[in-house]
Amino acid sequence: MRILTKIMACTTDNASNNDTLMKSLEKTCKDQNIEFTVYNNHIRCLAHIINLAAQDALSTLKVRYVKNENDARKSLTQT
Repeated sequence: MRILTKIMACTTDNASNNDTLMKSLEKTCKDQNIEFTVYNNHIRCLAHIINLAAQDALSTLKVRYVKNENDARKSLTQT
């Protein structure tokens, strides 16, 4: 199938196992004289990165999930 010659890039989240996968893929491609490097061909999912940043910001601000509008009002009056 020669799938390795058809891979342009891999988009992943930030899990460390994906770093391991990409390093292994880079080595496999290099062994077969296929140009593919982690630096040039690994794309981190921007939506995942934004989600992590937003979660961190909200936890810093101590914002919590409320089920409905009444719970939100109660939360505001308790602060």
